[in-house]
Amino acid sequence: MLPTLLTLVLTKLRKTTERAIEWLAKGNYKILFLALDTTEQKKQSLDYEGQIEAINRLNIKAEFAPDGKFINCNELFIDTLKYTRNELEEIRSELKNISDKLSDLEKIIRELK
Repeated sequence: MLPTLLTLVLTKLRKTTERAIEWLAKGNYKILFLALDTTEQKKQSLDYEGQIEAINRLNIKAEFAPDGKFINCNELFIDTLKYTRNELEEIRSELKNISDKLSDLEKIIRELK
């Protein structure tokens, strides 16, 4: 039964393919083309990118995580503060130590009161 069914399917497929080829050969088809004009969107995107680049070039900028960890900064930030990226990371750890010590000191003062 299965070989007969398979033969039937292949025969139908071959006939369908042959008919499709004949149909295409006669030129009985149309090519549909869908195009979206994204020119304005692309112009707007490039404009925004240029504005962001100008802001980053003309303003000092540094990124920090919510926990205070130094993430990144631009060259103007480094030139203005006269620190290297490594020094900024070290300063952050020193500030964290100072902050922890101040927190401990505040606890001691509260206990003394």
